[in-house]
Amino acid sequence: MTRQAHANPYGGTRDRAQVQEELFGQVCRSTPDEARNISLLLQVSERAALALFCNARAHLREHGRAIASACTKESLSMEGGLAGLVLFGQIEAGAETWGTAMRPEKRGVSLAR
Repeated sequence: MTRQAHANPYGGTRDRAQVQEELFGQVCRSTPDEARNISLLLQVSERAALALFCNARAHLREHGRAIASACTKESLSMEGGLAGLVLFGQIEAGAETWGTAMRPEKRGVSLAR
């Protein structure tokens, strides 16, 4: 796994991770549980970076959360700063709470004046 270091205002050591194409392809073609198993072969810091990388992409969010479930709070915090801590909190809270906290009520659309 190769990475580029960038300043992160939330305290993480990396803002963006570049994932090796082969590993990324395996993760994309896998189920979330398979992605977690693939990540267990990586070093702790690489696993956390992969979890954050996937979680930041809507189509891989479930994969990222599955991988993050195999990470420690410290590794996610070190790799992602505040974003890593938030991801760890979401994992601890459970899947039923994902995406529910920030959803405002939908307002009806009216064409009346």
